[in-house]
Amino acid sequence: MELPRTQYSQEFRKESVKFFKESGLTLVEAAKRLSLPQGTLKNWVYADKRGELTTV
Repeated sequence: MELPRTQYSQEFRKESVKFFKESGLTLVEAAKRLSLPQGTLKNWVYADKRGELTTV
């Protein structure tokens, strides 16, 4: 049985990465506060570092 995939808006992705960078929290703590899987936030942060957040 496959779980449905959640679609996140581009704005939400940008704001989540911004929150992580400015909060001083660890990736795990920030993901919990945003109710995101930590792997999802990690992928967005790495994509942002590469300038590819819009393509994730």
